[in-house]
Amino acid sequence: MRDSISSGWYLSWPFAIWCLSTVIFSGHQAMALDHPRLPLTADWVVLSGKNTDGHVVARKYALVMDTPDNLIRNVLLFYCSLKEDSPSYLDFVIPKEIKLSEIFGEENVPSRIFRIETANSEVGSKSFMIAGEVKGNELFFDFSGNYRQAVLSILIANKVTIFLEGDQKPFEFFTDPSFKAPLDDKEVSLDEFVRTMIDRSGDFSRTLEMWYFERTCIDIKAWKKSHP
Repeated sequence: MRDSISSGWYLSWPFAIWCLSTVIFSGHQAMALDHPRLPLTADWVVLSGKNTDGHVVARKYALVMDTPDNLIRNVLLFYCSLKEDSPSYLDFVIPKEIKLSEIFGEENVPSRIFRIETANSEVGSKSFMIAGEVKGNELFFDFSGNYRQAVLSILIANKVTIFLEGDQKPFEFFTDPSFKAPLDDKEVSLDEFVRTMIDRSGDFSRTLEMWYFERTCIDIKAWKKSHP
């Protein structure tokens, strides 16, 4: 994967992926993460043979430029339920560079309320309080109860910001259709770059639109029918 990218690209990366600030700790200077931001693919991608029993697994990917050996990260997954007794749910995979256990005080938290902000060019910005489960560096949010609208808003968002501690410690995922990444001898969109890397690794990928979730996910289909 590294062979397809020139080393100079890392030095000229146009976004502030990790916004760093200098702090003093025990008399020594150190670098601390302050509002980390990751560029995210716009498309939801499904990999052949990678679904689970009872769920279609759609994925979004981010680039983490500080780790070229692990450049493409599957940071957002949506499990679209095919069974009435199992909800659809979102899974945010926070990069391990962020120590969630240090924020929450433990590795696993069965239930915690998070503030999430979403932005979409068609419907504008929205803010939600949503209950989620913490497992290691993953945050899970079910399509259930009063949180259904929040999950749907995340599915169509161009930008999602999760506040990890009250209104503090924002972590942002964003899409920018104008961004181009160098691939071989040309520049391509982030989505094309990621899908090409996935396909070259031997996995076949295809994209899904929002209408697919509305027609296929059992619980979303039922909820949309009662909330036209």
